[in-house]
Amino acid sequence: MMSENPIFSDDMQELVESFIMESRELFDDLDNDLLAFEQNPEDAELINKIFRAVHTIKGTSGFLSLEQLSYLTHHFENVLNLLRQGDLAFEPHMMDVMLQVLDQMKVLFMQVVDQKLVAL
Repeated sequence: MMSENPIFSDDMQELVESFIMESRELFDDLDNDLLAFEQNPEDAELINKIFRAVHTIKGTSGFLSLEQLSYLTHHFENVLNLLRQGDLAFEPHMMDVMLQVLDQMKVLFMQVVDQKLVAL
């Protein structure tokens, strides 16, 4: 059960709260940035920004042993990296999958938020 996860211990409270706050901001930006990227897939700065946001969520979720979120973001990060390196060409139908992945990331993130509220 998630509430037994060591991240909900008193020692980790500040780190989890920081993760929640930072991730909320990243998710807000990701919504807008992915839609902007769909309109302008050649924007290297934008794809780098999206990559960094997903990378940040991946890194912190991995550190906190949030395995499902870490796994999902790791694979999303790989695809974004291929796009930004030019090893994968963006196709419009890819956006549907990217938005579905983002939605699933939010579901997993909200499980952490909900457990954090229960743990208080």
